[in-house]
Amino acid sequence: SWVGWFQFSKCRRKNYVLIICLGVSRHVGDALKGRASPHLRKICAVGIPPWGIIENQRDLIGKDVVCLYQTLGNPLSKLSTLNSMHSHFLMADDGTVGKYGNEMMLRRNLEKYISLQKIHTSECSDFWCDRDLFVTSVPIVGLVVEGGPNVVLMVWEYVRASPAVPVVVYEGTGRAADILAFTHKHTGDAG
Repeated sequence: SWVGWFQFSKCRRKNYVLIICLGVSRHVGDALKGRASPHLRKICAVGIPPWGIIENQRDLIGKDVVCLYQTLGNPLSKLSTLNSMHSHFLMADDGTVGKYGNEMMLRRNLEKYISLQKIHTSECSDFWCDRDLFVTSVPIVGLVVEGGPNVVLMVWEYVRASPAVPVVVYEGTGRAADILAFTHKHTGDAG
């Protein structure tokens, strides 16, 4: 899966992280589950899955209603359930069923918009806080854990962007991550 990490810093002691991902990956959910509760309030995990890959879609339809959603999916189904460790979901729907990829444009546009936002930072410590504020843009780092063909395309877009977005590939997680790691190792600085 592809995960975009954004870190908003108000000062060195107060970091807020926004995670944008597919929203169905157990890897991100497991990582968030392992965090202590004071940290969870500083993490906002936004899942952006394609509507057509979501199991139990009917349970999510309604206007101004709170619904119960079954996160245990059918093991024989090719559809995915939403990961309950995410704080928000934005569904991308182009009418396709069981197909990934239509969420990429929405996710990339949201990431670009967020990265262009200016944040105020200050130098802080336990004893003093410099009142001179610095304005900077929101930093982005891409993280590849497993992933499919669309993740390879997303990494290509990130490294070709101006400015380029750094991407961390978690080797050994399978699929796209392992292919990217292998390619990087065997192309060296020429690739």
